[in-house]
Amino acid sequence: MPTNGGQFEIATVTSRETLERESSGKYRFLDGLFEVDLGTTYSRIRFTAVYRYHLKMAKVWMLELRADKKCIVHTSSVDPTLPVAFDTTTLERFTTSGWARFDKHENLEALERTVTPALAAMSRNHLELAKQVGRPVVEKWVRDWLLKYEKDGDSYEVIIVFPGDKLGAIVRDF
Repeated sequence: MPTNGGQFEIATVTSRETLERESSGKYRFLDGLFEVDLGTTYSRIRFTAVYRYHLKMAKVWMLELRADKKCIVHTSSVDPTLPVAFDTTTLERFTTSGWARFDKHENLEALERTVTPALAAMSRNHLELAKQVGRPVVEKWVRDWLLKYEKDGDSYEVIIVFPGDKLGAIVRDF
């Protein structure tokens, strides 16, 4: 079932996220003979992230219409749509410095610069939920396609198989 391209958004996962950054410092004097702990600088940001997941429609999907009225569809991979969105109205910022440190604002700014790559990495944590939420969306899309192009399309059981799925967990007697 080839298509001409595009992305088919199948799931949205909203999650409250927290990122933290900590740095400690020591001051050495008299050629390292003495050392003083300057304390720890700690920064934290919290916000609501909105992860979106899609299938690439330019990829060919393998579709099998079986005599037992099962339509087995092997899709392209479920991928996060990047960059991940986050709601700045929910943003909470906190930072504090150790007793002899004055770098809390720099520490917070450094943490804020990690948001985009951190969310990209964290998007993989929600992939199984995205598949669970997205499977009925894809099933409905395939069912609509079947009704349009197959004379008895409404009589088929549609089974969506994402790459990496264990078929036994999705369908018995496959």
